[in-house]
Amino acid sequence: MRPAMCRQRVLLALLVLLLALAAAPAQAPCGGHPDGRVVVAQFEGGLPAGWEWQVREGTPHYRIEGGALDLTSNRDSFGLKREIKVDLAKFPYLNWRWKAEVLPKGGDGRHAKTDDQAAQVYVVFPRWPYMLRSQMICYTWENLAPKGSSFPSPARGLTHYVVLRDRSDRLKVWVSEKRNVYEDYKRLFGGTPPGVGGITLYINSQHTGSSAESAFADVYFSRN
Repeated sequence: MRPAMCRQRVLLALLVLLLALAAAPAQAPCGGHPDGRVVVAQFEGGLPAGWEWQVREGTPHYRIEGGALDLTSNRDSFGLKREIKVDLAKFPYLNWRWKAEVLPKGGDGRHAKTDDQAAQVYVVFPRWPYMLRSQMICYTWENLAPKGSSFPSPARGLTHYVVLRDRSDRLKVWVSEKRNVYEDYKRLFGGTPPGVGGITLYINSQHTGSSAESAFADVYFSRN
């Protein structure tokens, strides 16, 4: 093939590629929708791809029903985690629905011996080395620790609990939450928040030797 003809074919192929790229629809953010949401979890038809169990004690007991993840703990400590990158400057709000069915008897996150919750939503800010320096905000549904309070986890100083619900809230009723994680980070840790690196949905009742049950649904980040 002559060099001139070869160059013409290469240029033609590049032109076709550029036209195709120009005509392609704009892509939503990773894991997101065109309406500006970054979807973390939608529980339809089984566990979503990209999630894995984190087990500290016992065995995960769960079921998926009606688009929700139901977790049951009988002296267990476990959760479902996913790595996901989110820029909080663009998507500062974390939204989800949850309900508590059973609260761990005597559970109180302020003390190591009673640090059990019916439901926890961890937002992870990874820093190397991961296990030693990563920061976390944990939104909790407590029993005895009063809602509206916040305090460092008794097990890990770089994890801060934010109590959104407690025993004064009705059980077996879905509640919608919306938190400005960007502002929560500045209040709890100071400085500009780094990017989110993961989310964990958790339950535990091992410290109190009791039982707990809760459910989660529709977890996503949004612009406002």
